Amino acid sequence: MEQCGNGARCFVRFVQDKKLTDKTTVRVETMNTLLELRAQPDGRVTVDMNAPVFDTARVPFDAAGLVPREQNGFTLWPLDLPALVASVKKTGRCIVVHEATRTSGFGAELVSLVQEHCFYHLEAPIERVAGWDTPYPHALEWAYFPGPERVGAAMKRAMEA
Repeated sequence: MEQCGNGARCFVRFVQDKKLTDKTTVRVETMNTLLELRAQPDGRVTVDMNAPVFDTARVPFDAAGLVPREQNGFTLWPLDLPALVASVKKTGRCIVVHEATRTSGFGAELVSLVQEHCFYHLEAPIERVAGWDTPYPHALEWAYFPGPERVGAAMKRAMEA
């Protein structure tokens, strides 16, 4: 099966609705892993997708002479705005990467806050790398998600500005 977590959940609902299984736990093998999905009494299907994997070595960006600053030390909810602002003021650049659609998501809120609080400190436009503004394409999920090529292109644009 070549599916993401949502597709696998839909598969479990389908086989249960069609009475193809009466199991509450269904194991589904995808191209990347083996998922264990649990049908809940309220109709939801839950799955542990494990931690996301992002191999920085696959990002096509020559960082020779640059010292990257990865800001993972603040929380998104409640948002640690002072830490985010301090990080952007120190570097003069900001790249927001998230899997949700580009429009109307939390990433758009982060961009708005950075622009509002860091405008005079920015040395480049804020870059956004996000999912496309389309319905989620289960069969093409890896083309939908922000991958190494798109992240690398955003890094290059931010550094060349």
